[in-house]
Amino acid sequence: ALVVAVFLQLVMFYFFAGLFKHRYDVWMRGDALWVFTNIEEYTRTFGLWLKDYPLACKALTYFTLVLELGAPVLLFFPWKTGMVRTFTVIVLAGFHLGIQLTVYIGIFEILSIVAVGLFLPAWFWERLAAFLPRSWTGARDALGKRLLHVVPAPPPLPARLRARSPLARRAGSLACGAALALMLFGNWNSSRETPIKLPSVLHDYGKHLALLQNWNIFSSIEDTFYGWYLVVGQLEDGRIVDVLLDEDFEHVQRPAHFARRFPNHNTRRYWRLMARKENEWLRPGLGRYLVARWNETHEVPLRRLQVYHVGSIPGRGQDFQELKPLFHYPTQSEVDVASLPQDERRVFLENLAVWRDRLTSLPRRIHDSDPGGIALVEALERAMGGRDAYDRARHLSWEFTGPRRHLWDRQTNDVRIEAGELTVLMNLDSREGRVFEGGREVQDSERRRELLDQGYRWWQNDSYWVVMPWKLRDSGVAVRGLGEGRLHDGRVTDLLGVRFNGVGATPGNRYLLAIDRETGLLEQWTFFRGRRDDRPTFTRRWSGWKSFGDLRLATDKRRPNETEGHDWRLFVAEELTSRAYLDPEVSIDAVFREYRETGGAQSNS
Repeated sequence: ALVVAVFLQLVMFYFFAGLFKHRYDVWMRGDALWVFTNIEEYTRTFGLWLKDYPLACKALTYFTLVLELGAPVLLFFPWKTGMVRTFTVIVLAGFHLGIQLTVYIGIFEILSIVAVGLFLPAWFWERLAAFLPRSWTGARDALGKRLLHVVPAPPPLPARLRARSPLARRAGSLACGAALALMLFGNWNSSRETPIKLPSVLHDYGKHLALLQNWNIFSSIEDTFYGWYLVVGQLEDGRIVDVLLDEDFEHVQRPAHFARRFPNHNTRRYWRLMARKENEWLRPGLGRYLVARWNETHEVPLRRLQVYHVGSIPGRGQDFQELKPLFHYPTQSEVDVASLPQDERRVFLENLAVWRDRLTSLPRRIHDSDPGGIALVEALERAMGGRDAYDRARHLSWEFTGPRRHLWDRQTNDVRIEAGELTVLMNLDSREGRVFEGGREVQDSERRRELLDQGYRWWQNDSYWVVMPWKLRDSGVAVRGLGEGRLHDGRVTDLLGVRFNGVGATPGNRYLLAIDRETGLLEQWTFFRGRRDDRPTFTRRWSGWKSFGDLRLATDKRRPNETEGHDWRLFVAEELTSRAYLDPEVSIDAVFREYRETGGAQSNS
């Protein structure tokens, strides 16, 4: 009875797993495996590669359905049983090995390979022995004899156990048969739409001994929310960090190969269980662990953290992932603010305000780039001269409406901004520098800080009107191909959607870019201020492309119905005197006159 129970357990596993899958449309239309390769918590490198081949995923999905229902029949096939059973075992072992290579699922698939090996018949072992060289057979026999001398024989069973009564033997067989019957009933019952309710004694007995089973393994995969975890923390000194990545937090960014970040499968299961509403009791322990681990390895302690689950329901065609807040740790302030000294209380409240503002600014939807959008951006860069040409263009100058004139050293990130009587000389990285109004340097620290911040905002906005196409591959930018479009003059374009995942001064904006199919260049920019806006704020040309050495830049940003546009006074230079970014007495025009007079390599619109 025990041997029969083991064999039937394996057969029931395959049969009911296949039966469950046939109920779900995602399996019947062949999309299940492709959906599974999009579940970031589980997918291995091979699975990420397989995701790019949807037809192969579809074929393997249908193969899974056929194998799981067909394998129980083939394992007990009455004709040429040895050959058919051996072939079926090898196919099942390969099936489980393929799953193990595709996803992280612990040792379940390895155990399945070992278990299905029990079905290998004598036919297989006889042919394997005949295939092996005689020397191997002799070595095997010699090793066996050697082990008989090394490993002592097990002690004999007590007489009372060897001389069991017929009643005891029948009782053992009856108990095994009852367990087998409950296992068969449990599998059948779990496959019913409305399972039969068992008496509590049988239910508890079956649950504790794992006889009441449900092999609904990833059957309803399309309705399951999986994803990745974001842990944002604030340190004692006020800095905002990504706790899991151990780096300063700038914006929400989808990590590469997220499944590798779990040290083992049990850790992965803990995080996944913690994300469920009914398991909120797991969250404080995780918060304490994350804080303690950080404080053990860093000089500046972690003050507080917020944990998010970021993901989507695979297969629903969503072009975004949801950012779901799970819990904050600590749930309440561990510090009695009123009891702190005045200076400490001020710093504490300032840090707390920064923390709350940062969390409030996080987007609730994270957008991903698709292969079509990435391909369009790469082709656009090639049409503009290539990334190398852009990287070599060190000094870039332009005039924005206002007028505001900019000079930017892209190597050092020093800038010079001239706006009427105001001149700003600053570094974009440190945001420090000098400010001059009417030729006089601003000495008041608050006024200087105000004007430096204003200059930085000007540069952020105005530079985008010049180099926007080169920033489409920046971290936090999501691009997606949106099909075919047409310009006002009838030219066919490829449409490119652009969204931002919490980066930039206005992360809620979105763009629709029209790229000419013949030239590969951007010809029109449509700007939407809000993510859900149906009507654009404006539409502008992005044309009049001119060469600046190897680099090409757009010089026409008019509205489609305008006849005259703004002169952007674009200029690109390889080398400039350092006075351009240090001396308030010179002007951008004077710097370029000097540059041309000395024969510097330059290009001007």
